Amino acid sequence: MDKNGEHLYFAGLLAKCIQGISSEEEIVRLKKYMDENPQASEILVNLRETNRLDQDLEELGKIDLEQRWANFEERGQTKAASRRPVSTLIIWLSTSAAILIAAVSLFLNRQIESNTSIIPDHQFGYKNDVTPGHAGAILTLADGRVVELGSTGQQGELIDTNLIHISKGSVEFRNETNTNEYRANRIQTPKGGTFQTILADGTKIWLNANSEIEFPSQFSPNERRIKLLSGEAFFEVAKNKQKPFIVETQGYAVHVTGTAFNINNYEANIVKTLLTEGKVDVIGKKTRASLFPGQAVVNKGEFLQTETADINEALSWRDGYFYFDGKTLQEILGDVSRWYDVSLDYQISLDQTTYMGGAKRSNTLGTICKMLTDMSQYKFEINGKKLIVKKK
Repeated sequence: MDKNGEHLYFAGLLAKCIQGISSEEEIVRLKKYMDENPQASEILVNLRETNRLDQDLEELGKIDLEQRWANFEERGQTKAASRRPVSTLIIWLSTSAAILIAAVSLFLNRQIESNTSIIPDHQFGYKNDVTPGHAGAILTLADGRVVELGSTGQQGELIDTNLIHISKGSVEFRNETNTNEYRANRIQTPKGGTFQTILADGTKIWLNANSEIEFPSQFSPNERRIKLLSGEAFFEVAKNKQKPFIVETQGYAVHVTGTAFNINNYEANIVKTLLTEGKVDVIGKKTRASLFPGQAVVNKGEFLQTETADINEALSWRDGYFYFDGKTLQEILGDVSRWYDVSLDYQISLDQTTYMGGAKRSNTLGTICKMLTDMSQYKFEINGKKLIVKKK
């Protein structure tokens, strides 16, 4: 069974389990699958998040089913034998089960394979080492097509009569016409992944690891509106005073006409926007704030708090560096965990000491752990994709 078939089979089992109609054998098989695929357990957590499930069902409703079925029939003329079991399965599923499977499949499509690998450690004495992340993402187009970004074979590839151009580390949208119809595309980077997007207006967006944005192929005549759904992104906005550029995040929206800034949206209910060039207006639920270069704004509940910030904090990860200045070890390890796609096992409580410095993100995990051991009172063990933190 190939990866897509395995995902569909798992989605079917999970749908039956949610409906309470799965057999004991299927439950055992489902648990075994989830034990062997830790990412699958995240799906159940996501399904408990009503807003996230609603978003995915809404996304499912935006897919042009008529066009997708036409594409299916066209491909089926040459690959009928491989497609027939899937169509037979869908025919026999109830409507509710099919919807659940579709929703689960959307989650599965987001579970991108890891960009990092376990390698032997011949230098530091760890059980193994882990390679750093690299460029890679998943593009979900408005019509439901899914494109894997970052593979070397895609360099120079064109989609939709030259309107979308893919290179090794970026994807560019070239349709500059305006429309009032909002057809959403999404780009998601995995842990250990980063990617650059160039929108139709020329705006450049860098996505950090484990991040997701939503944006239209064509902007409306009056504004350029996108969403940072999760994670972190750096924006270089093309200037256009007649069409403000708006980034929606959890809790507030950032309004600009042409500038450069970073938004960190990793933590629940906390968003930090840091300005490097120009001026931005941040509009919250109850307050608003204007930022100038070297300033940042953080939402504290429904209120906004402005503070002085180091521009290098916003530029470092984009330029390939970890930024440690003023961060606690727990904050540093959060960045490390996302970039190397490792889980964290704290076997000691961490203090609130802050550190200075940085490191290249092109280093292996072992190199970073050795540096953190030298600069802190903690030591580290690497066991597969698990990073264990202990007292020295």
